[in-house]
Amino acid sequence: MKKWRNNGFVLLFIMAATTTITNACGYFEVQSKTVEPIESSSTAEEFMTTVILDRSILEVDDELLTRFNDFMRTYNKSFFEEVTPFEVFQLYMYTLAGEDYGTLYHFHPEESVLQSKDAFIKDGRNDVNLVQNRELMKRVNEVREVMVHVEEGQARIQFRLEEPQETLTFQLVLEGKRWFVMPMPMQ
Repeated sequence: MKKWRNNGFVLLFIMAATTTITNACGYFEVQSKTVEPIESSSTAEEFMTTVILDRSILEVDDELLTRFNDFMRTYNKSFFEEVTPFEVFQLYMYTLAGEDYGTLYHFHPEESVLQSKDAFIKDGRNDVNLVQNRELMKRVNEVREVMVHVEEGQARIQFRLEEPQETLTFQLVLEGKRWFVMPMPMQ
């Protein structure tokens, strides 16, 4: 099995229609399925993947966390060229759990957030949002399976929450070679 990085996300070459691999850290399994092209202009960058986690999505592996800490020192958005849509999702949830709204602001494409960074931080830290986000993070902490679907410059990460059961979709957009979180990412 070979992994190749292309346009900021991992493409998996698979020998059969369905294959399971385990990453070197042992944190999660990725089950990949080939996706038939939607139309003739489709590219090999379209795929669907199921990620099965051995532990909480909020527990980021050391290598990714080291790179993310470097990003947090400079907020150099070229970081988003080096991560997959799943990794962006995981880091966003990790940052949301840490209530670091200043860093969350930089997950979005420039000019897509219609308020200043200070207003974004203030809104994130209001009492209602803090309570809602803390409750969401308790539920996200239990998620062990996500579906990643990438096509036509967008990525959707679907995951199921328990108690009460609901399925959420987290949305990203590809700008150039960088994966960013869409405004209002969870639907």
